[in-house]
Order: sequence, then C-alpha cells, then structure tokens
Amino acid sequence: MRTLKLMHRWTWLRAALTLSPLLLLTACPPGDDDDSTVVIIDGECAWVEIDVATADFDALSEAADTVVVVLEPDRELVDSDGEPFPVGDLPGVPIEVYDNGGDDFLDLRVTVDLAGETSIPTMAIGLGENVPVTFAVHATAHDADGEEIAESSPASVTADECGVFQVTVDDLDYEEPTPPDATCDDGFDNDFDGWTDLDDPGCSGEATAEEEDGFSGNYECNDNEDNDNDGDVDSADSDCVDGYTDDEGEPPVPECDDGADNDGDGWVDLDDANCGSAADNDESGPSSQQCSDGADNDGDGLADADDPDCENGLDNSEAEDVAACSDGEDNDGDSWIDLADPGCADAADDNEANVGTTECNDLLDNDGDGLVDADDPDCEDALTATEEPPPCNDGEDNDGDGWTDAADPDCDVGDEEVGFGTTECNNDTDDDGDSLVDADDPDYHDEADADYRDCFEEGKNDDE
Repeated sequence: MRTLKLMHRWTWLRAALTLSPLLLLTACPPGDDDDSTVVIIDGECAWVEIDVATADFDALSEAADTVVVVLEPDRELVDSDGEPFPVGDLPGVPIEVYDNGGDDFLDLRVTVDLAGETSIPTMAIGLGENVPVTFAVHATAHDADGEEIAESSPASVTADECGVFQVTVDDLDYEEPTPPDATCDDGFDNDFDGWTDLDDPGCSGEATAEEEDGFSGNYECNDNEDNDNDGDVDSADSDCVDGYTDDEGEPPVPECDDGADNDGDGWVDLDDANCGSAADNDESGPSSQQCSDGADNDGDGLADADDPDCENGLDNSEAEDVAACSDGEDNDGDSWIDLADPGCADAADDNEANVGTTECNDLLDNDGDGLVDADDPDCEDALTATEEPPPCNDGEDNDGDGWTDAADPDCDVGDEEVGFGTTECNNDTDDDGDSLVDADDPDYHDEADADYRDCFEEGKNDDE
C-alpha cells in the first residue's frame, strides 16, 4: 500500500477522484515535515497534485471571490465500473464534470472559495481507473459577480503509473485596470463624480487639465450628499446646473403641507382625510368619510368639498349642521329634547349633555310606575324634583280629613292637603247632629232637581 503524510492545518485541499466516484480528502503532499501517515483508500495508486501560484495573494483575494481550476484530459474519464462520468456536480466535493465543447472528452472544473484563506489551497485529484492520462491545466479568478478578472499561464501534467504527479499553474495575478488618460476635454466623467469636462470643479476651467479629484466637497452639487433631502444627489439633482453650484435647493415640502390639492379630491393638506400630519407626503387614497367618498350623501346635488355642509375631508356627514338643542333629537339620551333638556342653554347650543340632579332627569323609574323621566306624567319638566304625583293629584286622602285631591278645600289654595278646615263639611264636627261628620254625612236634599249629599261630596260646603 502507498502512504501519504497527513497535515494538521487546513489550508491544503485534496480532492480525490476515487473509484466510487469523487471523494474530497484533506491531507498534505509528499515531503511535508510531519511524519504522520495515512493509507490511501479504495486501491488508489495515482494522484495529480495542483498548485496555483500568484505574485500577490492579498491583491487577488481582495478582488476575487473564487479560483477555478480546469483540467482537460486526453481521454474519457470513467468510474470504477468503467462507466463515463456524467455531466454535473459531483456530490460532496467542489468538482464539476462539464463539456467545454473543445474536444470529445468531458473536463473537470474545481472551484475554490477564497473566503478566509491566506493562500490558494493546493488541490489533489485521485485518478482511480484513469491511468495513464495527461491533463492540460489552467486557472482563472472570478469576482463576486462571476466575472473573470485574472487568468494563469497554461500547464500540463501526465500520470502514467502509480505515484503523485505535481503541476504548478503560474501567473494567476490580478492587476488593477488602467483607466484612460483623464482629461477635461474627452466627454467622459473620468473621476466618476457625475460631472463631465468643464462642468467638473476638478477641471478648474482648463480643458487640458486632468479630471481626477472626484467629489471635491467644496460645493453642494459636488459633495456626494443629498443636501436638500429630495432623493437626488449632485448631478442628478435638477437644482444643480454644474459641479460649481453650491445650492441643491430647498428640501421638498410634503404633500400634506404644500398648499396644493395633490390628489384632486377638493381637500388641501390637513383638510384631506389621508393626511395624518403635515409631514405626510401622500394625500391620495380612498376614504370612507362622507365628505371624502366622492358621493352626494345628502342628496343636495353637491358632493364632498363642494358641499357647504362639509367642514373638511374628515367630516363624516354631508347633512346640514343643526345645533343639538334645536334638532328635535334627544342627543344625550336622557329623554328630554332640545330646550326641555337642562343641558341646553339656548337653541344655538350644540350640546345637550348634562348631569341630571332630579328624579325626573336621572334615567330611573323612581316611583315604580313603569315610566321614566320625560315619559312619566308626574314630571312636569326635567327639573321636577320627584316622580311622585303631588298630594292634590295622587288619589289619596293625605291629611285624613276624608277628602281626596280636588275635593279637599286645601287643594284650592295650594298643593298640599294639610288637614281639617273651617267649613261645616271639613271641621271634624257633627254640625247637624246626625252623628255623621263631614265626608261621612249621607244626608241628601233636593237642589235644582238633583240629589246631593249634604256636603256635596266636597269639604268646601258650609252646611251639613
């Protein structure tokens, strides 16, 4: 069995084309000082070891993301069963079998990511059943966009027996592209600041000068800043005539603060339903508010901003404004309407709300008759102190003199039944000696062909 020394660092990459099929290993080439060993597996006897040389790895790795090594064989590559390898990526290894169209054989392409590397890793490919073979080898470097930025010199290697066959691919060197001679009369923006020739402050007015100072920072229109916050910088800003202009203009005024009806709905700035603040920069958009919905909601032939009943686009009623205290509505839900509501100072008052302090304005059925406040006939108005009927209208003999409500002489002179009076029918005395007093006297007499009780069913009669 053939042995290889094992390296304890990971900067060297070994890709093995084994019998079944390609296998990626990490090991070191023969000649390394480490005396550890590893046995080559799967009967592998021949390897191709590839080094890629560059004069300046730091410069290359700064510009390139990947290095691609291409091996073009002079024979068809097969697996351990003698079957040709198919086109495509090989599983588990950064190797692709592909057809470059240049000959009858498929080529190998190995892609190495340079991220985190301090040098280009060495690559080794086990050849399996593919001996003898000769490879033409070259390498290219590619940037993040996949563009080729460097190419090596060509090389070749032949493996005709068991062993490790080494090849070095030279000159994979990156060189910064040389810009054209910068002048101020060539029609190009040579310093990439957006200004060309004499419009560029870097030319200082001289057509033969070199345009190479870039953004000078001496003028607002050549400082690479959006000084007026309009989204346009320097040469892209319409306020900049040339790179010498030192004023990019005033900051743009938001649509909701520019005094214009930007969406054509008739409302301007903060009167527009779509403007939440003066800093908003978009007046457009649908609105469900009646005065911004495009409809004639009150049927007066006028819609939204054209309707004088719309105060602004946030108004949700196109109907004519009527003060709450003269609209015939119980606006505060206390059962009293307009001027009957204690909350109304006058007909122009637009607020019926008040805190009720009487039984007739407290939303309660205080007397248990099933009627509340304005619906209770015992409430003359909202200021009536109690829902109970007055003594002279409650169907009760409140003073115990035998007479009720209007039949009681007391109710002729006030609202209270206060007791016996001075008339014979209300003096608590049996004035006619029939042993019956006042309202209890059942005697009748004929008067104008009608029967009356002696006291005429009223305590006001003065003759029993």
